[in-house]
Formats: sequence, structure tokens, C-alpha cells
Amino acid sequence: MFNKYKRHLPNIITTIRFILALSIPFLYLNGYILLSIIIFMVAAISDAIDGYLARKWNVVSNYGEIIDPFADKVLSIGVMVLIAIKINPLLYIPLFLELLIILLGVYGYKYNRKRNVVPIGKVKTFILFTAIAIALSTSVIPTLKIIIIPIIGITIIFQALTLKEYYGKLSKSKKNYRVIIEEDSSVIFVDSDNN
Repeated sequence: MFNKYKRHLPNIITTIRFILALSIPFLYLNGYILLSIIIFMVAAISDAIDGYLARKWNVVSNYGEIIDPFADKVLSIGVMVLIAIKINPLLYIPLFLELLIILLGVYGYKYNRKRNVVPIGKVKTFILFTAIAIALSTSVIPTLKIIIIPIIGITIIFQALTLKEYYGKLSKSKKNYRVIIEEDSSVIFVDSDNN
């Protein structure tokens, strides 16, 4: 019976992460600081779990491919905006870099119609979530402020490396496609290796 439902479990976890991500700023701003930190950590851990289960059980879906990175970005961007405004303005730098990563990812998607995943991106996400958790926790444990600057620095380095990898993949993808502009002004990307 479990086999019947396990193909949906990764998507359920991803959807719950998306809902949790939306609740964190609301909870934090209403004084539930510790609860918002715990929810962030649960949501961040769920990011690793849903992808692992989807690959292990071979139940990768179109829904998961779209909503998983979206939920990740809502989680990271939403909490970084909150932290940058309320706790530590240094988070504006990784916030800006994360927005650039999103733009490159979306731009690259239009060329190959699949997510651009780079191995260093997974490491970057882990470090980014760690930095966010520590920055968020400084509201409860002020002594963590000592390590937040080096953690943000490491995060920025890995974001820059991820941007470099994405840009390289995007440049390579663009070289493999030629653009055809149709009479109705629509743009089509055609794989030049096959045509």
C-alpha cells in the first residue's frame, strides 16, 4: 500500500516546505522567533529529504522539478529579506547574489527546457541555509553574531562560484541553439546539432 503513495511523498514534502516558507516571516514578525527558527530548520532539512526520496524511488515529477526550486527560493529569499531588514543588513549581499542566480537559472531554462543544476549549487544551498539559520538565530543567541560575518563571506564565495558555473552552462547552451524568429514574431530556440 505504501508503494502506491510513495510517488507522491516527495511532492508533499516540497509543498509543505513552500507553506512553511511563507509562514516564517509572519511568525517572526509576530514575536514567535524561536518557532520561526525551528520551522526554518525543518524546511531547510526537508529540501534534502524530498530530492533524495524522489531520486531513490525514481519518482521525479514535472511538479517537483518546478515547485522544488521555487519553494527553495521562497524560503531563502523571504527569510533573507526579513533578516536583512530586521537583524543584519549584510544579508543584502547574498540576497542580491541569490536573485542573480535565480535570473540566470530562469534565463537558462528557456534554452534547454530543464533545470540547470550544478553540483556546487547544492553545496551553496547548504551553506546559504546554514548562514540564514545562524543569522536568524542571533535574535535568540546574540553570541552567534561573532561567526555570522565569516559565514556570510563563505556564502558569498559559493554564490559567486555557482554564478560562474551557471553562466558557463548558459553560454554553452546558447552556442548549441540558433534562434528562429517566426512571421508572427514568436521566437523559437532550435538545437543546432540536430538541424
